[in-house]
Amino acid sequence: MNIPADAERPSRLKLLFEPNISLNGLIAEESTLPFFLERLAAVRSSGEDIILELNTAGGDADAACRIALEIRLFIRHSGRQAYCVGKTVIYSAGVSIFAAFPKSCRFLTEDAVLLVLSTAEEKPATGRRNSLPPRGSGTAAGRGARLGMRALRIAGVCQGALA
Repeated sequence: MNIPADAERPSRLKLLFEPNISLNGLIAEESTLPFFLERLAAVRSSGEDIILELNTAGGDADAACRIALEIRLFIRHSGRQAYCVGKTVIYSAGVSIFAAFPKSCRFLTEDAVLLVLSTAEEKPATGRRNSLPPRGSGTAAGRGARLGMRALRIAGVCQGALA
């Protein structure tokens, strides 16, 4: 994969304010996927790189995987690059889309939070299984713990903060 040098990247202003694809809201197969494919076709025709603005509370994992595949195919076969700016929330299915971009082409705004879902069966570094609340726990915290949700503020997954 051809990863651009800093000088070849779009400007900070272009990344922040002039995306050619914006995904805001829940990822849905019926609406987000057709919208994304239509915008991607326009980007292909224009000869531009992808500049994707991403702000999502998650959604359909299958639709997110298809969007991620299309991004990887674009990078591999178009000879152009793709950049993603995660703004405010990039949860669940949104992280799958964000991960499709090379690390050097991923950016987060200063307020961005990533939410990564993991299965309850994952073993932490201690080698012990996660202790889970009882299934009857109706609290949001209980549901979150059962799903193994973790909200993260991390710098290692992207090139850097934009703001």
